[in-house]
Amino acid sequence: MKNIVLATDGSKSAEVAARFLAHLPHPDKVDLTVVSVIEIPSVDRAYPMSDWMLKSIERERSYAHQCFAMVQSMFEGANVSLRHEIREGDRGVAIVHVASEFGADLVVLGARGHSVVGRLLLGSTSEFVATHAHCSVLVVRSRVVDDPDRPLRIAIGYEETASAQGALEEFVETGLGEDDRRRSGFGY
Repeated sequence: MKNIVLATDGSKSAEVAARFLAHLPHPDKVDLTVVSVIEIPSVDRAYPMSDWMLKSIERERSYAHQCFAMVQSMFEGANVSLRHEIREGDRGVAIVHVASEFGADLVVLGARGHSVVGRLLLGSTSEFVATHAHCSVLVVRSRVVDDPDRPLRIAIGYEETASAQGALEEFVETGLGEDDRRRSGFGY
């Protein structure tokens, strides 16, 4: 995997996803596009945006730049080139669009952990991205990097299909399992 999109909104789950990605081996150069999405409330186009709304959007942009700086520090010294994209609109749609625009091999984002009812009523950015992106999607749960010394456990569901074979090949490309501190488990 050489082209990865990392979605961040500054939340704890987004930070965990970034840390997880930063701790993966990067033997080959990775082009990492960090995407921040500003959701702008819909306003009747006949009326200009109020001053407070414009200031709020500018604060969101400033916060997006701060989040990118945090991600940059996580990848310091890694074999990774970073670029930052700030988009406006629906988060899921924007992330999928950026992944398509930049030809991503993988999208990485944090899981929010909404309840089942919350996901049914509100929808979920990670669920939307996982079902609409043209490439593989890695949704990282917060508990994954709570203990950096804990071996990484990965389960891969596999069946005799081309897409399952492709997912397995992508996993092998990551180099996980080559380090003694990492153990990989396969679920069949």
